[in-house]
Formats: sequence, structure tokens, C-alpha cells
Amino acid sequence: MFYLKYETNMLTDIYVVRATKEKLKEANGNLREIKDPGYLTVFNTELGVRNVKEIDRAFSVLNNYVQWRGDEYIEKLYREYETISNLANDYTIASDVESDAIKAKFTIELTKIIDMLDSNSIYDFISVVQPLEIPAVIKSEFDTTMVTDGVGSRDQTYIEEDYKQLMVLIVIFKAITGPLAQMIFSTDDGSKKMPDLQMLDMIRQQPIAQGAGFKKLVAYVRSTVEKVFDKEKTGESKVLSFQLPREEIPMYYLAKIIFNKILLMDQADSTNKDIVRQIYGTISSGIKSIGNSNDTIRNKNKPSESETETEDKESVIESYRLATDVTPGIAEELNWATETVDKILKQLPPKVRELCTDDNIKLGMSLAATFTPDKITNTHINILGPIFKNIIDPRGLLYLKANSIFNLIAVGYAILVGMKAFPLAYALVSKRISGMEADSVHYIATNINSTKAKGYREEELEKYYPSRKVVVGKRSEDDSKSDKSDQQEYPGDLVILDWVSSMGLEINKYNWLVPSILNVGVKDIIVSTISNVLIDFLIENEQRNEK
Repeated sequence: MFYLKYETNMLTDIYVVRATKEKLKEANGNLREIKDPGYLTVFNTELGVRNVKEIDRAFSVLNNYVQWRGDEYIEKLYREYETISNLANDYTIASDVESDAIKAKFTIELTKIIDMLDSNSIYDFISVVQPLEIPAVIKSEFDTTMVTDGVGSRDQTYIEEDYKQLMVLIVIFKAITGPLAQMIFSTDDGSKKMPDLQMLDMIRQQPIAQGAGFKKLVAYVRSTVEKVFDKEKTGESKVLSFQLPREEIPMYYLAKIIFNKILLMDQADSTNKDIVRQIYGTISSGIKSIGNSNDTIRNKNKPSESETETEDKESVIESYRLATDVTPGIAEELNWATETVDKILKQLPPKVRELCTDDNIKLGMSLAATFTPDKITNTHINILGPIFKNIIDPRGLLYLKANSIFNLIAVGYAILVGMKAFPLAYALVSKRISGMEADSVHYIATNINSTKAKGYREEELEKYYPSRKVVVGKRSEDDSKSDKSDQQEYPGDLVILDWVSSMGLEINKYNWLVPSILNVGVKDIIVSTISNVLIDFLIENEQRNEK
């Protein structure tokens, strides 16, 4: 069973107790009085709480469920928490060599705990044994007229069955947050960057992420984020703020919702507002506010014409200034290193510089000169990052003034043309436009296939980007017949393929106005798969950047 403590600093750990009937009786029903060795495990979570009521009722449904399963279940479940706690503690002091193996074991142990919690059993408990009240606004069936009337979609709507599955997920989220948080907060190596998102990533590696309940939650959050983005016109600023691919922004909000909002909610409190509406409200207010001055950016209006006439005119990157630890001195050095095209060219590795012909440099400069600061997007920045990584850390691009970004676009165009990576070259000098504008101009749109690459030049790609995801499970159908405890971890896809996929989606998602001076036809834009183009670019770029 589980409980929190209200501390004066408003941060708390999560306490897991081996609360059998006998032990509860000894403690007069007070979980906090069970402190004997072998009966209490503490997970260091740095979880923020607002009041005593939150900590008293946060685990009410979870604890009732565990108690309902009986003493034998409590004993077995507690032993699993002891095991995963030891792994988290070992991770804290592990060497770099040891840490990966420990993390893999931790992932396997987390799977065992989730299996033990048993989503089907939880569903029966909250549906039949101790039914949770379903808000009146949640209907039993989806009203298809919502689609025809333009009111909403199936992804944007929860019905009763969806709501029950969500309640099951919340019970599981509450049960596994302790171990997840301790893993993330256990080291001082920078792992605290977006800790909620890191915890969610670990959940997404679990089989539970393939269940209908989780997929529904993800679909709801994604559709809500896009809806609010469209309404508030702040999507790009958020992408720049969090330094995440656009399709990962919903995951950021989902993580915040899980580990801040619903983790502390009392599921049994019928006076609570509908949790689905709370999720929508959390996303909406988060996007509208842009964030706070401590960890995000401030939204600014498009620079005026008078501002754009000055030498130091801001780019979108500058307009959405990121509040980070980079000092003004470092920012000035970054801008100094990129203040002219000649200075950039002199810093390029010889094999990269030889790609740049005088004609393509001049053309690139003229194309870059047509940009205004508000036309610089996350796509442009993500293309520039790998090209100039030997000159400037890709994260440093966020601190460049518009003039420096324009210089990089000019040189980047020449490099990409020299590589014959024409779709990327065109994208780099194209401007994103709205659908209405696209009706009367030539544009890059859905002509590009953004299918995720897998297997294409994989051995070459792995040489430069060796990191792989860890997959836990069975390799074959025969293996699936074996006991779940025999699950093994094995290498999954290359991590770099996520970048390839996100870039393909980003290019494919929007309409792009190609400069007319390039005289680009449809046949020049259509490629079998943008993923292959991106992989070719990454490999050649690394080869040419080798010393």
C-alpha cells in the first residue's frame, strides 16, 4: 500500500508499505505507523504537493484495490518493490558501464510490477467491486453527429468505456511513479532535464502503452494540443521553447498531466471535476500561458518593419528567447562565429567546404536575403543543426540573431546542393505557407513520403549513430508461449530514426513555397521517401565532417 507525507518544502517521497491485515491491525489502521525493517520502502520522488488533502486521498483507489487482492498478493507485490528499489539505488552509484545494464533490469522489473497490478483485475474492481462514479457529461456511446456538425471527433471524445480504461491507467500510473521518479532523480548528470517526459518515455517502452486505454489517452492529448495550437497560434513557439520535435510536444503535456495532475487526484471523489475536462484545461492553459520565466520562453509579436530594418533584427529564435544557462558572453561568441558567410566557410572541414561553389553560395545568399525573421521555423533549424555541428552546437542555433541564421541558410543551401540532397536544399530555402496561400503557388506538400525508414543503409548509419532503443519482450511467437518472467531485453531500432521520422513528418505536414528563381518542377520535389534522403544526408555529412 502507498502513502505520501506532507513536508514543509512541499516536496514529498512516495512510501510503499507491506500492509498485511495483521500489520495494519498492529498500526491501528495507520499506514504511516508501519516502519519496521522489511515493511517499508521509500522512493525519492521530489513530487510537489499543495495541501494535506492531496496526500491523504491520492492513493485511495490504488490502496483499496491492493487490499482487496489480499495478503498473499500484498506480500508478493511488496517484494517486487523492494527489488526495483534496490535497482534504483544501485543505479545511483553505478559506473557508466554498469548503468545501462541496471537500467535494462529496471525496465524488466517495471514490466513485472505492471503485470502484477493486472489492468483487467483493476477494471473489474473499479467497475463492479467498488464502482467509480462516471461524470454525467461522459456518454455511453459516441454521437457521430459531432463529426458531421464539426463539433468534435472520436479522438477528442471520451465515452464511458474509455473513461473506465482511463481510471485503470491512473491506478497503474500512481503505482509506478515512485520507482520511475527515483531512477530519473537519482543522479546529478543532467537527468533532471524534463524529468516528467523521461518517465513517460519509460512507460511508452512498456506493453501497457500498446493497450487501448493508453492509445486513447495519447490520441486525446494529441488532438487537444493541435486544436489549441490552431486556436492560439502558438505551436511554433512551443516547439522552439522545449527544443522538441513538434509531434513530441503532446507527449510533454501528457507527461505533465500524468505526473502532476492525475497522480494526486482522488479518483473516488465524486465532487471532482471530470478528469477529461481537467486534462483539456491543463493543456489549454499551458499553451496559452507559454510557460513561466524560469523554464520556458516568452511569446513576442512579429517584429515590425522598423525593427527588421536594423542590423540586429531578431529571428523567431531570438523573438522567442529561451531562458537557459547560456551566458551573454557565449551567445556573443556564437553570433561572432557566424556573422559573415566568409567566416562560416573558413571554419568548415575541407571536405564540406569543397562542396560549395561560388555560384551556389551567391544563390544561397540571395535566397536567404528574402527571408524575414518570422519565416524561420523549426524545420530550418533542424536541417542546419547537423550541417554546422562542427562550428556550433545545434542547441546554440537558438541564440543566433537573424543575420547569422540567414548566413547559415545561404551556406547550408550550397552544401546540400553539393551533396545532391535537393529536397532538403529546397526545403531549407522555402517558406512555410498556409493552405489558403498554397492554392495559387507551387509548393512542397504531400508529395513527400514520410514513412519511417528501417533497414536502409542501417550498418553505415549505425557507425555514426550507434544508440539503439531497448526492447523488452519476446523475439518470436514461440518465445511468447514461455513464462512472462522470461522476458528479455534486446536492441530495437536506432534512436536516430526517430529524428529521421520527425523530420519527414515535419516537412510533409506543411506547405512550402519554393523560390521561383530555382525553377523547380514537381518531378524535382517528388521522391520515393524523404527518409532515405535524410539518411543519405546524415551519412555523407558525417563522412565529410570526419577529420
